[in-house]
Amino acid sequence: MTSTPRSSRYARLSRRAALISAGVALGAVALMLPGSVEAQEGVRVAIELRGLEARLQTNVRAVVSLYRQEGVELSPERALSLFDRAPAEIRRALEPFGRYSPEVRSELARVGSEWVASFDVDPGPPTIVRRVDYALTGPGSQEASFAALGDSLKIKVGDTLRHAPYEAAKAAFFRHSRNYGYFEAQFDTAQILVDRGAATAEIFFHFETGPRYRFGPISVEQDVLDANRVDGYVLAVEGEPFDASLLRASQVALTTGPWFGRADLELDIQRVEDRAVPVNFVLTPARPQRYEIAGGFGTDTGFRGTLGVRLRRINRRAHNAEAELRISEVELSLGARYNMPSPFPSTAVYSVFGSLGDVSPTWSSTLMLSTGLSRSQQRGPIRETASLTWEKASYEAAGVEGSSTLVVPQLAWTWLAANDRILVERGHRLDLKLSGGLDGVLSTATFFAASLSAKVIRSLGARARVITRAEGGHIVTDDLELLPPTRRLVAGGAASIRGFEYESVGPGDDADLLTGGKSMLVGALEVDYEFIRSWRLAAFADAGDAVNSFGDFDAEVGVGLGVRWTSPVGLLRFDFGSPLTDPDQSFRLHFVFGPDL
Repeated sequence: MTSTPRSSRYARLSRRAALISAGVALGAVALMLPGSVEAQEGVRVAIELRGLEARLQTNVRAVVSLYRQEGVELSPERALSLFDRAPAEIRRALEPFGRYSPEVRSELARVGSEWVASFDVDPGPPTIVRRVDYALTGPGSQEASFAALGDSLKIKVGDTLRHAPYEAAKAAFFRHSRNYGYFEAQFDTAQILVDRGAATAEIFFHFETGPRYRFGPISVEQDVLDANRVDGYVLAVEGEPFDASLLRASQVALTTGPWFGRADLELDIQRVEDRAVPVNFVLTPARPQRYEIAGGFGTDTGFRGTLGVRLRRINRRAHNAEAELRISEVELSLGARYNMPSPFPSTAVYSVFGSLGDVSPTWSSTLMLSTGLSRSQQRGPIRETASLTWEKASYEAAGVEGSSTLVVPQLAWTWLAANDRILVERGHRLDLKLSGGLDGVLSTATFFAASLSAKVIRSLGARARVITRAEGGHIVTDDLELLPPTRRLVAGGAASIRGFEYESVGPGDDADLLTGGKSMLVGALEVDYEFIRSWRLAAFADAGDAVNSFGDFDAEVGVGLGVRWTSPVGLLRFDFGSPLTDPDQSFRLHFVFGPDL
């Protein structure tokens, strides 16, 4: 007969004791949660989190797995598993904010039909940055743009450690390197060393730029137009330093015209030789014809409709044409234009145009036939247009009928810049026009006209914008009555002085019937605020007048409130304007659909 060694008996007794202890612990949990775990078919867990400020709570809710299952029916085993993981996940969620020594106290209890998981968190002391070791080396280290990136680092000695600015800085250096052709750029060292006991951190940020690449051979792949009608829109030049902004601008330019719907960019990194990057634009032609039917309503124009056709590619020389029929309560017109782009290197467009229309706002009526030539060209950010127009008009204003024949040369400049064409947060538009005519030179009147308009939009914080607008014009002439009403100056309406009827502000005759004037000046100030996504409230004040002499200027003022909706197809503006200076005009509703600028 053999006997079991005493050490083995002790080991078995220890294992039995451990099993008994585990059983007692599970029993305690079962007692804490009324009803045994096994008897539960499904449970829902509510969560209480205390002790953290809002931004820390937000990150904890994003990281902790139990939060993603809050209110969802779970098996008891799954609920207990998620609860057990939560303290470690809370600690991990606090680390990006420099809280490396938090204390987490957790409790799970039954309240009514729910399990309630409570977490009391002391985030502990913040970790302070005691050293920032920054170094920029390589050929690009002397570039001002890289130096500016280093100067803008939002990580300073003495700050509370936060991971987000550090990661954002790393991403900014890599993004800048790619955009400017430093394709071999890399971090020699990029790390954060944390001393948990001392609650301090050291940051090492060593970036090597590597050499800058150049543009290699540049090609444009398309088969619908002659190459010399397309190549001028590519701004990148072979042999010049790589700059991704030039490629993006080229893509926009290639698709701004009517010929192409898409401009895909291919960078053939596999064929790079001597750090020269081959570039290929692959253009997708737009459909040769485009037909448009549109309808709408505006308080200035009433119900309106448009029927249009555009012939995008008439031949391989990029000629294109467009025609449009417009119908509204104040206008019935038909217009057409034939456009002839110049070959490379010029980007000028020559046009022949003509129109026939009846323009009849409440104060006048004009039947006009016109035709002419124009040349338009982009000069940097400014679009310049020179035109010569012949027009024949018969008209009536303030009960006086007349007719005119004018040959009008005109120069116009437009400067438009915006971060977004529909809802602008930062942008502006400036328009300057100069025109005139001479009696006896195929014209029945002598005049010189100048007009200037400006609109500037700037953001005020994350949700608000301020919009300023100004417009002025002046006509030098002794023959104002020989000019058609369409060339005289009046004010009022949704795009002028809100609260006043469309084209209702201006000088009149002895019977106080509007005749139109020689001078006009209008200004506006508006602030809007996004109160819910895609919806904005606005407050505005407009003022201005149209006169025959600036000595007679007496500003009409309109104020009001508005609502803006950024719809999927454009910006809709509803304005409720009150005419403060004219008791004879009542409160007016203005409705406009279209871009900010």
